[in-house]
Amino acid sequence: MRTIWQGILLVLTVFPLLTAAQVSYRFEQTTGTYAELVGATVIQNPNFGSGDFHLIDLTGETFWFYKTPFPFGGVKTFNLQTNGNLRIDNDSSMIIIDGAFVFLDSIDNNSEISYKVEGSGGNKIVKVQWKNVKIRTGQANNFINFQIWVYQATGIIEMHYGLSSANNASGYTELGATAGPHVGIFYAPDNLSSIYEKLWLSNEPSNLQTDSAKTFGFRALKGVPSNGAVYKFVPKFSLVSAPEINNKLISIYPNPATNEINFTVPQTGIITDITGKTVLTFGEAGTITVSGLASGVYLLTTREGGRAKFIKTFE
Repeated sequence: MRTIWQGILLVLTVFPLLTAAQVSYRFEQTTGTYAELVGATVIQNPNFGSGDFHLIDLTGETFWFYKTPFPFGGVKTFNLQTNGNLRIDNDSSMIIIDGAFVFLDSIDNNSEISYKVEGSGGNKIVKVQWKNVKIRTGQANNFINFQIWVYQATGIIEMHYGLSSANNASGYTELGATAGPHVGIFYAPDNLSSIYEKLWLSNEPSNLQTDSAKTFGFRALKGVPSNGAVYKFVPKFSLVSAPEINNKLISIYPNPATNEINFTVPQTGIITDITGKTVLTFGEAGTITVSGLASGVYLLTTREGGRAKFIKTFE
């Protein structure tokens, strides 16, 4: 049985002009070394090509998407789908994360789908892998390897791409809705009556275009990302509530920050990253320059024992 999402993709053959829209994420492209998941849970007998759901149990954990906390459990669920995507459901809305969404088929006994949840509470990373799968709309004997990672602490979403066949490098077109792999994220009501937000990728992987229009125009890529490519969707919103120091609210602003953060009352102390490594020390001042920090979540600790989280981001 086709999912609602698959049915919509099949009828989208005319695309509107791309228009700018307010978005909660920004797109970044980097490179890395692709590595298969070790010790992952393998989905037994996955029904390729069906879009079947498989629950990843995160009960009791809260992840943030589109400025909204998702405390998982009950109706709030985190699912992988066999056709190359994740679906996160809230009470009446859903998040779709497409790493290479299209009809995917197994190649042989080495084809599999697996997932792994790493880290402790509050700092978990969900990793899902599609190994040696075929894109049905591609040429014969094609294959692709890719993973989707979702970070709890920072809200960052990543697509990691591994080895793929040479006949995937090009040859897909955007003329049909399922002509190539679909890559991007969007937020919508469960009934897909509208689009709250989306950030979608199209064109050749060497010359990507982004689309944030709140429409049901989902262009496909014209090829498969190269081995080692990493696509990142980085939140432009804060994942933390009002910070507290010694149980008293303080003002650290702006949060998220791009170049500097400010105190209402000067403080002294250190800033550490999510691994606990000290990345910055500061003397008594009302302003701290953070432009040299990488994007992510940081913990600010004052010498008086106060602690506060903030987000470092880029415009």
